[in-house]
Amino acid sequence: MSVPNRRSPRHRKTPTDDTSATEETGDTPDPEEQPGPMPGARVHAGRGRCVHEARSQAAGSGTVGRQESVDQHLVYVICPFTDDFEPVFAAIRTAARAVHLRAERVSDVPGDGRITDQMLGMIRRAGVIVADLTHERPNVYFELGYARGLDKRIITISRSGTKIHFNVRDWPYIEYFDSRPLEKDLRTKLRHAIQAT
Repeated sequence: MSVPNRRSPRHRKTPTDDTSATEETGDTPDPEEQPGPMPGARVHAGRGRCVHEARSQAAGSGTVGRQESVDQHLVYVICPFTDDFEPVFAAIRTAARAVHLRAERVSDVPGDGRITDQMLGMIRRAGVIVADLTHERPNVYFELGYARGLDKRIITISRSGTKIHFNVRDWPYIEYFDSRPLEKDLRTKLRHAIQAT
C-alpha cells in the first residue's frame, strides 16, 4: 500500500509568513549558515530584500576602494590606434601643450601590465578626457562611458561623416575635417576645461 507524499510541517510556508515554520519544530537556524553581505559592501534593507552596494570606485582594477589622485595636467586621449589618427593625436598634443597640459594615450605608457587596468587607471587619474568617436570603436564608447560615470571633464570629437550613436548624440562634440582647425578648437576647449577646476 502506497503512502501519500506529505511535506513535513517544518518545510511548510504560509502565504502570510516570510520565515520558514521554525516555530512548529523549535529549530533555530545556524547563524554561520546565514548568507551575509559581501565584503566591502553596504546592505540596504527594503521589503524583505538586501541590496548590496559595492563601495569600490576602482572597478576592474583588482583593488577594492583604491583612491587615486587626479593629475590636473593629464589629458587622457581615447582614440583608435591606427596610422590615420597620428595627425589627430599630434593636434591634440599640441593644443594641450599650448595650455600647459600633456596629452597621453594608453599606448604611451611603458610596462607590461594589463591594458584594461592601465586604461581605466589613466581615466581615473586624468584631469581632462578627449574622446574621438571616429570609426565607432566599441572600446572608445566603453572608455567614454566609464569616464562619464566618474563625472570627468570630457571633450568629444569626431571626424566629419561619423555616425554618432544615440546615447552620446545629445552631448556636445567637435566635428572636424582636418587636424589643423581641430587643434585651434581644442586649445579653446582645453583652456575652458582647466578654468573650470
